[in-house]
Amino acid sequence: RVIKEGVSPLINYTAPRDIVQEQLDNIRELYELEPDNKWVILTYLDMLNTCSAHKTKEQITEIRNLTVKLCHVDSMRTGYYRDLWTKLLCETAVTAWWSNLSRDVTSRDVMSRDPLNLSKKYLTKLAHADYMLALRELDVSHNNLTSLAGFSALVALEKVDLSHNKLHSLDGLEQCKNLTEL
Repeated sequence: RVIKEGVSPLINYTAPRDIVQEQLDNIRELYELEPDNKWVILTYLDMLNTCSAHKTKEQITEIRNLTVKLCHVDSMRTGYYRDLWTKLLCETAVTAWWSNLSRDVTSRDVMSRDPLNLSKKYLTKLAHADYMLALRELDVSHNNLTSLAGFSALVALEKVDLSHNKLHSLDGLEQCKNLTEL
């Protein structure tokens, strides 16, 4: 995103596609010259992540490879990079979930029938919970969750699969008053 001249910085302005593509090409070229520079990799990763709301499998694979490389290049911040990866995966899944919702009925009715599957995504935390407020069913099994931070926002949650994670407590589910299946 760029800020359009003369417009409040609070208003989002999306740059024309050709400008974004030119910037992405430039950062790719810089990455080829400096493949072990964490700032180049991080910028490249950010550009790839923000260029498209609906990412292809190839884009996700490229972002994953860059994240893994960042973990090797800058091992002191591995947790941070894994959290970035988690955020991307949650964002991608939630975007796809919203796209699949039928617009013929109310969001409340649709969300009660459409579970969100975030299993086997190597998640370290739940990101973008604010977009899942009316979610009724969630599968986050087979991940790397160590806490349920963010789950308190899921007030409509009725069913959740937390199996095969690294959880030591269920703190964070207190606000999920509708939860009937764990």
